[in-house]
Amino acid sequence: MRLRIAFMLMLLLFASASAQDNPNFIVILVDDQGWNGTSVQMSDGDPLSKSDYHQTPNIEKLASSGMRFSSAYASAPVCSPSRYSIQFGQTPARLRMIRVGMSTKHINHNTAITIPKLLKQINPNYKAAHFGKWGISVDPAVLGYDESDGITGNKDGGFDHKNNRTQWRNNVSEDPKKIFSTTKTAIDFIKRKQIPTPRSICKFPIMPCIPTLCFVRQA
Repeated sequence: MRLRIAFMLMLLLFASASAQDNPNFIVILVDDQGWNGTSVQMSDGDPLSKSDYHQTPNIEKLASSGMRFSSAYASAPVCSPSRYSIQFGQTPARLRMIRVGMSTKHINHNTAITIPKLLKQINPNYKAAHFGKWGISVDPAVLGYDESDGITGNKDGGFDHKNNRTQWRNNVSEDPKKIFSTTKTAIDFIKRKQIPTPRSICKFPIMPCIPTLCFVRQA
């Protein structure tokens, strides 16, 4: 309950501070990435807290103009429970959804306590989209998203645990795991909604591991 209250208060704080300056949100959720998975140094005193191989200049730009949460933790060590926790503002234990593959029939997916629904209560001009791995049992529209690529999962990113050995081979692709097409779809959404004073939320993951949320407010 405390997490749920904090979740609601956080949205109220950021989205209702000014009726004319409701912020845009872009949430990028990544599975299985350590804090040194990007070229952003997460701890000032630890040079090993960034990658010396992966170059992520755009993430560096975001970090330089914002805040690094170097001691933040996911609510669960696996994908679906952490996704449910973020969307509903509750711990996996409270949602009774603590591991992949559990039934979610007991969860009220039509609740008004989701990120896009709460933001639209604060300001009905917000538009929300989700692109990439969804990992939730119902369509994103049920949770209040205006646009999405549907109920996507690992298979949509080319990973299927039933596909035996083929997915473990070295494969060359111009769009590995749909990282470029998913990013383009999210950017297109943001550009379309920026008329004339945009405030958006966009969530787009790079499949199979990364989802992206976009929330945009239109005047």
